[in-house]
Amino acid sequence: MALLQEDAEQAAEHQTRAEEIAWKDRLDVSLVRMRLLNDAEKCQESRALAQKWLDTRPYSISATRMMGVGFLCSDDYEQAIEHLQRAVAKIPWSVADARLLAIAHARNDQKSEANSALEQVRSIAFEDPLYYQGLYEINFILGDLETAIENAQRWSVFRPLSTDALESIAYAQIYNGDVEAALRSAQAAYDMGSTTSTTFGILGYVNLLYGEMEMAELTLEQRVQRIEDAEEIRRLRYLYCEYGNLYDAERFAALFAPDAIWDGGDAFGRQEGLEQIEQMVRDAGERIRFSAHYITNELIEVDGDSATGRWWLFMPCVLDGESTWLFATYDDEYVKLDGRWLIKKIVLDVKNFAPQDKGWAESAKGWVDDHWKGP
Repeated sequence: MALLQEDAEQAAEHQTRAEEIAWKDRLDVSLVRMRLLNDAEKCQESRALAQKWLDTRPYSISATRMMGVGFLCSDDYEQAIEHLQRAVAKIPWSVADARLLAIAHARNDQKSEANSALEQVRSIAFEDPLYYQGLYEINFILGDLETAIENAQRWSVFRPLSTDALESIAYAQIYNGDVEAALRSAQAAYDMGSTTSTTFGILGYVNLLYGEMEMAELTLEQRVQRIEDAEEIRRLRYLYCEYGNLYDAERFAALFAPDAIWDGGDAFGRQEGLEQIEQMVRDAGERIRFSAHYITNELIEVDGDSATGRWWLFMPCVLDGESTWLFATYDDEYVKLDGRWLIKKIVLDVKNFAPQDKGWAESAKGWVDDHWKGP
């Protein structure tokens, strides 16, 4: 998640923790480390990790792929092509590997080979956004900007909730000289919640071209502020879990705005105001003798001094004397008061209580029946 948010420092911290707790034979834990090294242009160090993996497991497709990416990082396209061809040969239906091989050929100025790499998976990938992302990338590299934009538009159709394609369209439009179209695309990405350097860089650049110096500076300031606000909200949510696990009622309540609401529905009731929220934590130990909050799958949307968040909760606990798994979602509202983010409202929607000894196959059946969209 931190990589997607372009927070390399935070990603590195999480990666270090992962490496510390992983057993020594868990070589795939180095994948994110290789990505971080490549992003920092430490290409040789990245390849050294991949080679160490290959020395132990020469059959590893992931290590072969990362060797190819490492050579791409250092602009050694012939070596990149050689390793990526090996990966494709082992998984010929992999759109991701075909895309990487196509990019290597395009950077080596091999247009027909680049197109051929993606053509090999076209029959199974015509509705895969990654396929059109690859076509966008190779055409952009080869200088065919109109075709690049067309494929990014197809990419956007198959991934309508992602801002990546809109950002890529804007980027190609800038290079194609269509400044107004680039502004519209970047603004659309921003309106959908994009906080990447690409979106804000394009917005700032276009405003600079139009002579809107204050707007250009504001755009960059907004980017930094939204990233900082989201990080503060993550910290706020970390403390919520920490103080909840410790039954620290006073510190827990201090995370909330004065008029806050904590709504746990039929399972845990509704509390209004700091006094009720603090008392809820003090009383919680009578029913929940142990809890370990794990929250994940975050979606944070910041809008000035207010924000929303959605999280999944997975919580092993001792509930009413029984070892229990709790599965739920949090829908949050946050507010910034006097420069500090606080929780304004939490709605906890319990999906399932599952006895530890029986698992969740039966207890989750009703929820699965209501929500499962598979075949």
